[in-house]
Amino acid sequence: MKIIVRFELKKAQLPLDYRRLMVSFLKASFTSSEPQLFEQFYEKGKTVQKPFAFDVKLPKASFEKERILLDSEEIQLTIILEEKVLGIRIYNAIVAMKKEKVEYPVANGNSMKVKSVRIEEHRKIVENQVMIQMLSPLVLREHKKGEKDYYYQADDEEFINIAKEIIQAQVSNLKITSKWIDIVLEPIKAKKVIIKTFGINIPASLGIFKLSANEEIINILYQIGIGSRRSEGFGVFEIIEQKKGNFYGNSAV
Repeated sequence: MKIIVRFELKKAQLPLDYRRLMVSFLKASFTSSEPQLFEQFYEKGKTVQKPFAFDVKLPKASFEKERILLDSEEIQLTIILEEKVLGIRIYNAIVAMKKEKVEYPVANGNSMKVKSVRIEEHRKIVENQVMIQMLSPLVLREHKKGEKDYYYQADDEEFINIAKEIIQAQVSNLKITSKWIDIVLEPIKAKKVIIKTFGINIPASLGIFKLSANEEIINILYQIGIGSRRSEGFGVFEIIEQKKGNFYGNSAV
């Protein structure tokens, strides 16, 4: 499921850390009309894996040191998730913000309000190899208790092994019928990027990758995003090609 939200800005600009702004908007939406969702996902002291990801489409963005200049006052937020009941609840919370004509504050005297919101369905993937284009950066974070987080990028020697480990862990707790969860993610035409979010710089990757896995798993990843920190505006991708490959998986659940 995709929830597509169009915002109208007072000024055609955004703060550099616009992903943090979108998380803040979602928190405000939940607090207003779906307080149970806020408690479930964002209550102080809780760290939970959220079952959604999002991407923000910026029209012809020009990046400056502390802000982003746009050539239009409209931006688009796309939230993706697999759980339809949860999707309807998120949709209703955002619709409520639209009906109330909330002008949500943005930095530097700016504000944004919901212009439209709609739901679309993902197309079904029927093959076990797909070429994907990252719409929002791919983050692969190795998190060990008591140690500093380490982030892997597309040109790291261990990228494929770490990607397999992180993504298999991501899907291991999901409701899947397949007994195979082998996943291979290979950079094809990818580049390293550094993304400023929540006050820190995060190493990530953009570009084209080849994803090989069981069709069921590919469809799930298509709906929830791939990698780490997805609910903070990372890991959303589009399918640009799908084909039948000699990939069958060899890791039992």
